[in-house]
Amino acid sequence: ALPISSSFIIDYLQKNNKLKLHTVRYDYYPNTNKNTQLQTRPKCNNLPLIANENKIGTYHLKEHQVCHFKAFAKYRLKAFEFESPILGISNKDRGIIIHNVLQKIYHKYSSSSELKLLINNTEYLKKNIKDQLTKFLYQKQFSANKSYIKTESTNLFNIILEYIKIELERPNFTVDALEQKLSITIDNIEINGIIDRIDKVDHNYILIDYKTGKANHSSWFGDTISDPQLPIYALSYRNKAAAVTFAKLNSIKVIYSGIALPEYQFSDISVKYKDYFENWSELETYWFDSITSIVKSYQTGSTALTVKKPNTTCIKCTYQRLCRIWEQPTENQGNE
Repeated sequence: ALPISSSFIIDYLQKNNKLKLHTVRYDYYPNTNKNTQLQTRPKCNNLPLIANENKIGTYHLKEHQVCHFKAFAKYRLKAFEFESPILGISNKDRGIIIHNVLQKIYHKYSSSSELKLLINNTEYLKKNIKDQLTKFLYQKQFSANKSYIKTESTNLFNIILEYIKIELERPNFTVDALEQKLSITIDNIEINGIIDRIDKVDHNYILIDYKTGKANHSSWFGDTISDPQLPIYALSYRNKAAAVTFAKLNSIKVIYSGIALPEYQFSDISVKYKDYFENWSELETYWFDSITSIVKSYQTGSTALTVKKPNTTCIKCTYQRLCRIWEQPTENQGNE
C-alpha cells in the first residue's frame, strides 16, 4: 500500500484503472502478465495544461521562473511537505503578523493626514501587535514564555513604527484599497492575485506589496523577469499606475524598493526604469511582452529542472526528494 498526497496523481491513476480506493490508502493492482517485456519510453519534460488549468495565480509564474519542476510539483501535482515545527513564530508567521497589523492600521487610518494620529496613539499599535502575536502562539502552546512575547512584540513594534515614520515623509495620499483582488488574461490564461495596498495620489495609483523577506525591484528588468508578481499587478492598472513598489519590513532594514514616475517619486523609490526605457508606456509594453513569454512557457507544461544555481536556490527547497536534483548529471545542475 502507498499513501499518495497528490490529487493530480490520484485522478490520473483512477482514470486509467491503475488503483482502487480504500479508506485512507491506495493499493496498486498487481501485474498478472508474467511475460511483460521491459518497455522503453522517450524522455518527456512536458505535460501541457488541460482545460481546467487556465486559471492561475501570480505565484505560479514566479515559481516557474525559479524552476519549472517546482512549479509543476507545487501547483499542478499539488504535492506538499509539512513544515517542521519550531518554537515561537517562524519568519513566515512574522510576515503574516506584520501584514495583518498593517491592514488593521490602514483600515482605521486611511490617509496620510489620519496616519499622523497614530504616532500619538502607540498603545493602539502595541495592542494590535500583541493580539496578532498571541493569536499565532495560541496554536503553539508552550512554545513561548512571557519574556519571548515581550521581546518579539518590541521588535515588531519597532519595525512597524519605523515604517509609519517613513510613510509620513511621503506626499499626501489616501488608501484606495486593501487586499485588492486583481486579474488579467494573457493568451487565454487568467492570472489572479491580491495586492496588499493601493494608494491614490491625485488621479494616479501607487501599488504596494509588503515583504518581510528578500525582494528587489531589479527582478523586474533584464532579459527576463525573475519575479513577475508586481509587474502583473501593474498591468492590471495599465495607464493608471504611477508607482509600483515593495515595502520591505524586517529587523535589518525598513525601506521601499520600487520604481515611480519622476513626479511621484518618494522615499527610496527610484526612476531606474529610465535607464532602459524612454517612458512608462514602454516599460508597460516590455512587462506585457515578457509576461506573455512566461505564460507561453508555463502553458507547455514544462517539468524540467531549470534552476540555474542549485547550491543557493535548492538548498532550502522542500522538493529535493521529489526532483532528486543532486542525482542529476552535473551539467544539468546549472552553474554557480
